[in-house]
Amino acid sequence: MCTIAVNLTFIVYAFLFDYCLYPYPLITPALTSIIASLRHNVDIADRQGIQSHFYADDAQLYLTCRRTEAIATASRLTSCIDEIAHWLASNRLMLNPTKTDLLWCTTKGCPPDVSVSPCGVNVRPSTDVRNLGVLFDATLSLKTHVTQLVGRCYGWLRRIRSCRRALTQSAAITLVNSFIIARIDYCNSLLAGCGQQQIDKLQRVMNCAARVIYNCRRRDHVMPLLRDNLHWLRVRERILFKLCLMVYKALSGLAPSYITELCVPVASIHPRSSLRSAAHGTLFVPRTRLELGKRAFVVAAPAAWNSLPDDIRSAPTLDEFKQCLKTHLFIQSYYL
Repeated sequence: MCTIAVNLTFIVYAFLFDYCLYPYPLITPALTSIIASLRHNVDIADRQGIQSHFYADDAQLYLTCRRTEAIATASRLTSCIDEIAHWLASNRLMLNPTKTDLLWCTTKGCPPDVSVSPCGVNVRPSTDVRNLGVLFDATLSLKTHVTQLVGRCYGWLRRIRSCRRALTQSAAITLVNSFIIARIDYCNSLLAGCGQQQIDKLQRVMNCAARVIYNCRRRDHVMPLLRDNLHWLRVRERILFKLCLMVYKALSGLAPSYITELCVPVASIHPRSSLRSAAHGTLFVPRTRLELGKRAFVVAAPAAWNSLPDDIRSAPTLDEFKQCLKTHLFIQSYYL
């Protein structure tokens, strides 16, 4: 099975007008055109059976096919993009085919070398595509993303180390949290189930950051700094924290509908509602034959949620849940 993903970029040609004389906010014609284009483009993709994600000036189309159907799938995708481009042109918007990216994803073997031709521009398959700041490769291993992330973090650590003597300890912690930890935590739920090698790379970045904060040497033991001074969770536990937090928000009505739909309580499934696990607030975990499937949110998030104790899952507020969850994962990270 192959998955094809395409990133599209829109150029806005509508004019913006100055409404600053009015004391209440107004929607400009350009914004109105964008909102209308999003709705209509979703209809076009749905009508042709293509999955989609649309943003203000960016669109992503997804299709799944067998390897033998790659050419037909690319032709179908080109037809959908051309229809979207035609509608955009009639509404003073234009598709930018030069910024269109194509990525074939496959679980085994080399990706198909099949291109698409939106608006007559030939778009060759890419080895990796950036999506909301995350770099996806053809095997979805995220190795390229982790490698680039680690390189950027070490670059920032070198800058912080160069001026460490001029910083107080609290200022150094603030800088590291802003430029290093925030980058590691960004979209880290995508790393659920990935290889230990990628986790170790990120963990070494955190270890180095702790040494920079406390002016330690390279060979100094970093465990007491992480555990006793900084109270940082390890990378693996940070991923579990993010997954469980997203599930709690989904069950509490604080998450978007497309995430809530992936978190199905066992009690809501009629044949399983009589099971003892249904009374403990567990979620249904779909079965998957592939290791890649275990990394999907619909599988990894319910599995992480079900591993939590009952008292944490039943926390009444979000703040109390985060506090209990961090304590649980902190013990699991350093003392078990």
